[in-house]
Amino acid sequence: MLVSFITDNLIIQTAVFVISSIALIFLTKPLVKKYIDKDAFIPTNVDSLIGKRAKVSKTIDSEPGLVKVKGEVWTAISEDESTIEEGKEVEIVKIDGVKLVVKII
Repeated sequence: MLVSFITDNLIIQTAVFVISSIALIFLTKPLVKKYIDKDAFIPTNVDSLIGKRAKVSKTIDSEPGLVKVKGEVWTAISEDESTIEEGKEVEIVKIDGVKLVVKII
């Protein structure tokens, strides 16, 4: 806009716009990278279950069992393939497909 006060030539105005836009992109990129952390991981949906406690509602042994966490029933397997009896409290270690991998607390 400032260039339009100096000259009516559309080519010069366009050139100044393009050059200043490119310069500003390269000058602001380091500033944006500094404040935006790409490695920050915010657990959402299923990932938020990792580390939570659950209660076993069907015994977990060589076959998958069931656990209840946050009011939802999930299929679960033991981290070390040990037997976990019904009623025990477990911690969710990771998620393997649609099954929770749990360990005894």
